Amino acid sequence: MADLYAKLKLPKQRVYVKNAGFIKRLLAFAADILLLDIVVFSSFQALLTGVTVDFSTQLSPHLYAIAVVLSLITMTYFILFEYLLGQTPGKMLLGIKVENATLWRAFVRNLHFIPVFPFPLLWILEPAYLLWRKSRLLEVLTKTRTVERIII
Repeated sequence: MADLYAKLKLPKQRVYVKNAGFIKRLLAFAADILLLDIVVFSSFQALLTGVTVDFSTQLSPHLYAIAVVLSLITMTYFILFEYLLGQTPGKMLLGIKVENATLWRAFVRNLHFIPVFPFPLLWILEPAYLLWRKSRLLEVLTKTRTVERIII
């Protein structure tokens, strides 16, 4: 593409990079969870058929093991896509990307998928921080950011 611009002697494209908005992030996350649901989570449905949960008692080890496996699969999905491509399929769909994602940073960015205390507290802290400061708390800690590139 750069060669075409050089041959035609057109001015170079200018790209404006801005932080991705809350709605785009939310829709990208929903698309990723939907994809995981269709491809991965649905295969566990047979294991959960007929399981009832009584929250007054402790969760069965079988149910807890399934929850841990599903959270590890989900973490792996987000970590590998963000590390290898800089974006998950949901982010690709909405045109947003993660900058500066190393393997370790991608891991820390996705700690909220670990279903063991205190990590579920991030389910409340992350959206609140995002609405308040316009960036994720774990992005600030990892020095990464989710951006949208706009060609001018």
